[in-house]
Amino acid sequence: MKRWDAEKYNRRAKRAAPVPLPPADCLSQYGTTYFREHPRWESTTPPETDVSMQHGQLTAAEVARVITRRPPKRSDRVRHFYVGDLEDASYWVRADADPSLPRHCSVMSPMAPACTPECKAWWVNSGRVTLKSLSHDPVATEEAR
Repeated sequence: MKRWDAEKYNRRAKRAAPVPLPPADCLSQYGTTYFREHPRWESTTPPETDVSMQHGQLTAAEVARVITRRPPKRSDRVRHFYVGDLEDASYWVRADADPSLPRHCSVMSPMAPACTPECKAWWVNSGRVTLKSLSHDPVATEEAR
């Protein structure tokens, strides 16, 4: 198994410097039977500090092609958010595209971008406004066609 080399990965990714987005801009989040409500801390090295979304109001088929790099399946779903709604609920939203994901945006805690115990506590706090409650899709059931 290959050892993680964060410095080499960061050079290779060539991520753009994070840029704030206008409040009226829309973001699209890819999902299937579920959508991420917090970063994947335990399954990645270094731990994730964000929930990934794509800039623009994409269809389920469009976001599936971008994220999975395969033709869409009927199980692919999308939900949409306005940047202003996320920021009003204390999320930190930044566009941070890279060559392989030119529309990539990060939705983070107000402690971003550090992955600290306080950051994790914010994400799992029962008082946090959930992403699900901020989605402007009544039910995220749009199927990929």
